[in-house]
Amino acid sequence: MTGFLLSNLALAFASWRAAESFDDLDDPWARAATGLLAFQLGAAGLALLLALAGLLTPTAQMAGAGVLAVASLGLKRAGPAASAPLERADHLGVAVLVATLAVWALGPPLTGTELTYDDATYHAAIPAWMLTEGHFAIAPFTYQAYYPLQTELVSLWFMIPTHDLTHAGLGPLLHALLFATAGTALARHLGASTGSGAAFVATLLVSRRTLQGLHSTSAPDLCATANLVTALLFAMTVPGRLGALLFGVAAGAALSTKITTASALVLAAAWYAWQNRAQPARIGIAAGVGIALGCGWYVRNLVLTGNPLFPAALGPFEGPLDPETQYVSSLRPFLDPAHPRMVWNVVKTRLNWPTVLGIGALVGLGASIVAGWRRRRADLVLVGIIGILGILLLPRQPFSGTVNRPDQPLHALIRFVMPAVAMGLVGFAGAVGPSARGVFAGVALWALTLFGSTDLVRTRDFAALGLGIAVAVGLGALAVRGRAPGRRTVAALVLGVLLVLAARTPAKRRATILQLPRISLSAGNQVELFVAINRLKRGSVLAQVADVPVSNDHSVRALGMSLQHRYLAIDLDGTPLRPLHERWRDEPAGWWWRWGRAQSDGFLENLAQTDVDFLIVSTCNEVDTWPPVREKLLEHPERRIHASDCGEIWRAR
Repeated sequence: MTGFLLSNLALAFASWRAAESFDDLDDPWARAATGLLAFQLGAAGLALLLALAGLLTPTAQMAGAGVLAVASLGLKRAGPAASAPLERADHLGVAVLVATLAVWALGPPLTGTELTYDDATYHAAIPAWMLTEGHFAIAPFTYQAYYPLQTELVSLWFMIPTHDLTHAGLGPLLHALLFATAGTALARHLGASTGSGAAFVATLLVSRRTLQGLHSTSAPDLCATANLVTALLFAMTVPGRLGALLFGVAAGAALSTKITTASALVLAAAWYAWQNRAQPARIGIAAGVGIALGCGWYVRNLVLTGNPLFPAALGPFEGPLDPETQYVSSLRPFLDPAHPRMVWNVVKTRLNWPTVLGIGALVGLGASIVAGWRRRRADLVLVGIIGILGILLLPRQPFSGTVNRPDQPLHALIRFVMPAVAMGLVGFAGAVGPSARGVFAGVALWALTLFGSTDLVRTRDFAALGLGIAVAVGLGALAVRGRAPGRRTVAALVLGVLLVLAARTPAKRRATILQLPRISLSAGNQVELFVAINRLKRGSVLAQVADVPVSNDHSVRALGMSLQHRYLAIDLDGTPLRPLHERWRDEPAGWWWRWGRAQSDGFLENLAQTDVDFLIVSTCNEVDTWPPVREKLLEHPERRIHASDCGEIWRAR
């Protein structure tokens, strides 16, 4: 597709020119990370500007990217990045990383977008809803609309050219590439060889827990981890005011992805300020840029709600996510010393990346602190401390223990600790040092992790891995003294990838449409319902009620497989649902109250006064019971136009 190709080619060109304009970026891995970070911020920033201006069209997108591309022509080009020859063992580690990235590059980016439960409720639903509305707005159907939306804006950028979910899942590939390049560069700085750093970084990307993000539209935990590692890279390796600028940019990107990166960023900022205490200008640049880029979402919440962390209530800030709910949904209730078996269960589940990787990450955190102390490397110690702090703070995070349902058991969603695992792997590589044994240790851990992740690795992923190994072997055979690819080679590779993705758009759209009804294993068989929604008149306005509250429902379903409809979220009385910050004070106290509330008697009368054309009534989501309003609807059988085991469609009037 022309729009997809031209807009992304222009943005890639501008990002590449920006990365090549810095003389102090003499490491090819760090320069690649800079370009990828620029692309991520450019995509999210342009998507936000277009949404705020109400110009979510391919033409406006191409114009915006074109302006950046033209502006980048004014940047001077630095000399080529230096590249030391690779040792023989290093080729093995780099080959492992290339093979792993092949899984990410040849998976959903080429075969179709898949939706997880969280994608269907907000990761994909929010940008898809904004695309159908034509502008930026607070999505009233989910409290996650008040979360930082960095990754959702990246998804929106890739959705604009096709006006659907065809390319929505390209964000995780971008995050994986950023982590691969920045992580390898950081490990090299901490004392690892190139091959060792590459192998340890690849281990996280081949883990079962990280591969779950491969089949997602956003993977915010991977994005936050990649941005955090990039921030540490720039803080530790790039000198002068350029380092301050890039550190601030990456730190801002991390904070605008997840608030949970704040503690790590505070430590990194304190370390940076101490190292540059004689250069207050650098500290000011890093702090100013980081705050400007990272605090936008929290300032928005402060202006709208009076609480920068809305919906969470914290200290003097009020919100519907009350302290009691924060406690019962966190890990703290599961860490009662009086119940050691329960505590052990928490530890065991949190180590399961699979377990060999979890243990390896813990060993790496300790090894980085010990090695850093012995070598008098404060930066290596810092990496270990950041990881350990992340683990210690995890139990206090809402929903770190249970999912967003009342009376739920301990869950296994351990992606919240991904930054700590990344710190452990990078620190492990740095602690082992530049010898060949570091490469072999990294490759061994990678192989064991891959073996332990086979329950989530698809057949096609193994095929991609095999192809990646073949490509890596070929590159190794053709490499001359381990030199990094030149500018023309990189440009040809980027162009080739974009051409393939553009050419695959029709086939990828068909594959995406086939996969959308299969949102998750817990969503029941909703294929018939999706097909019926897709057959409704294009441009229809749909509302839905389900066996779960609106914030837990699959909101993206009402938009149609090609986002051809509009979705109007409705309240329990059938009126349009107001955004959470406008209504929460008028609602019953308690975070879970909607789980026990039925639709009001005047629901159908109020619904008839809205613009809604069709009402979706669904079950098979979580509770597997029909919403109470169905009893009223059954009194008007002539209005039902579709019925299946998991859902029905009724005319609203």
